[in-house]
Amino acid sequence: MLSKSIGLYIHFPFCTKKCYYCDFYSITELNLIEKFTNSLLKEMDLRFANFKRPSLSSIFFGGGTPSLLNPKQMEKIFEKIYYYCDLDDNAEISVECNPNSADIENFKSYKSLGVNRLSIGVQSFNPEELKFLQRIHSPKEAIYALEQAVATFGNVNADFIYSVPGQTLSSLISTINTALSTGITHLSAYSLIFEEGTGLYNAMKMGRVRPAEDEDDANYYNILVELMHNAGFNHYEVSNYAKPGLECRHNLNYWHCGEYVAFGPSAHGYLNSFRYSNVRDLAKYTKIIDSGNMPQDYQEHIDLEKQIEERIFLELRADGFDLDNFCSEFEIQPKNEFFDYVKTLANGEFLLIDKPKLRLSDKGYYLCDEITINFLKLLNK
Repeated sequence: MLSKSIGLYIHFPFCTKKCYYCDFYSITELNLIEKFTNSLLKEMDLRFANFKRPSLSSIFFGGGTPSLLNPKQMEKIFEKIYYYCDLDDNAEISVECNPNSADIENFKSYKSLGVNRLSIGVQSFNPEELKFLQRIHSPKEAIYALEQAVATFGNVNADFIYSVPGQTLSSLISTINTALSTGITHLSAYSLIFEEGTGLYNAMKMGRVRPAEDEDDANYYNILVELMHNAGFNHYEVSNYAKPGLECRHNLNYWHCGEYVAFGPSAHGYLNSFRYSNVRDLAKYTKIIDSGNMPQDYQEHIDLEKQIEERIFLELRADGFDLDNFCSEFEIQPKNEFFDYVKTLANGEFLLIDKPKLRLSDKGYYLCDEITINFLKLLNK
């Protein structure tokens, strides 16, 4: 049996419509949901046969749009999870949802199965921004979905995107204030990324759309940080804000290099120092499982050097890097140049020395990648 509690992730690969900025694996053939559900249950049988009954600290249904699962399908999945796994006390159980698939009766059914947190992909309350992002819900539908989710679960995240072409500071402020007015407890906000292979990326290459200027992106970020702090939210990861005590535990497990088992096409898991990924194709996924085999297409042993890199990268971008534990675990003695760099960051208000942790400030989060690279250079020698 694994020595510690683990997370469990399920990738649900269906959306009513594929957003053209999204590079996560998803398809729109909703008639295949039942077939996918049956294959998912078979994958659980196959994978859980390899280790003794684990205890789960969190369960996360991502996608895609997992709220497209009907209550009966969701019930079957939970029955399988509970058959093979125990739950920690107060385990966090999250389901992602899009406003157009928000159904109050489904919410009640999910809650009866143990779901205690909902994450809703709003992205914006501005009609023009939603149109640009090719979202299929209206601002009114998004507000209703958040209000119903808060009334049902209490603990609710809302996803947003900023630096959308045509966005203004006033539209961003309006969107964030509207979200806060619904009673959400967590907010994730991401600067729009032009991922290669997406429709958005292709539009950029053809000159039809341009990314926001760096200065504008920084302004959006700074106003977002200010609004969230004023509302009493902790900025505990580069893109995430939460009411105190309601940080997403499932994602914190990722950022602290914890173990998690994952199911579904394109899902990534990490167990016993091995990271694996499943095939990124539903037809291949179901065919492999029907043959009685694991649907993995990749497995990598995370060796010592990679563990060092990941610990620095992931913990520094989240709620803090515990230098003492890191040095003890990996038998590393930092040189003076590392401490000089830490002092420079602290003096510039990019880093907070919150013993035993080194923690990025709001200002530091915005330069997280650059700071992380320098930490890697100075510590991984």
